[in-house]
Amino acid sequence: MQDGTLDFQGRRIFYREVGHGEPVILLHCAGGTLGQWRKLMEQMSDRYRLLAFDMFDHGRSEGPPDEQVCIFEQEVRLLEAFVQLMDGPVHLVGDSMGGGAAMRFTARHGDKITSLSIFEPTLFGLLANGGDDEGWSDFTRLLDGIRQGMERGEQEAAAEALVDYWTAPGTFRRLPPEHQAKAISGISNSVSKLRFYVEDPASTVFDPAAIEVPTLLLSGAQSPRSARGVIDILSVQIPNAHFLRLDNAGHMAPLMQPDRINPLIEAHIVEQSAS
Repeated sequence: MQDGTLDFQGRRIFYREVGHGEPVILLHCAGGTLGQWRKLMEQMSDRYRLLAFDMFDHGRSEGPPDEQVCIFEQEVRLLEAFVQLMDGPVHLVGDSMGGGAAMRFTARHGDKITSLSIFEPTLFGLLANGGDDEGWSDFTRLLDGIRQGMERGEQEAAAEALVDYWTAPGTFRRLPPEHQAKAISGISNSVSKLRFYVEDPASTVFDPAAIEVPTLLLSGAQSPRSARGVIDILSVQIPNAHFLRLDNAGHMAPLMQPDRINPLIEAHIVEQSAS
């Protein structure tokens, strides 16, 4: 494996690359790092050139370069820089936050993508304005609770609400102290990003029908209502999508159950690869 840094508009972005063959780029979830994809990179490196990077303000990467530009737009621009680095159409894999970035990019630059493999992208704007009223209410209740905690100066309570929402009640209290501290320190960044979905949901989405590449959509049957609602909408509106909902799996399945998720991603990439 080879580690490196990309200078993106004056910001250092850390990445890891391994293997040879058709290029694959992997995008991690919020709160994660490129290390999320270690097993998958090791499994596929004999046939593919794989690259994963720490997204803005994650791992060893610095924050976005322009506070005046929507973070989602900056993620698309950053991903474009890595696609250019890989020199050719790429297979794109994204989990949660990374899945949202991957899909926004593909809707705009589909000619640069060979296939998509996505687990529950955070495209909550799709739920607004009648897209999925139940899912939207579920999501906004979460944000309201977190923001109220922040306003009272209760960062730990806000972090606990966010972690437990995406996992299961009581998860935060079972985390090691260092992981709790990490969640608490990152809560402000999480809230500042999520607020875009409520304040201007239209700016966070795109037309799913614009994605024409072969797309694997994965979801957990035990995931929050909002996450399942997003993937349900995408499965109907993306013309070339294959949708799988996994029993006994939640939103954190790519991290907690990689032995279930990775083979599905690998099989989709292999199926869509050039012969």
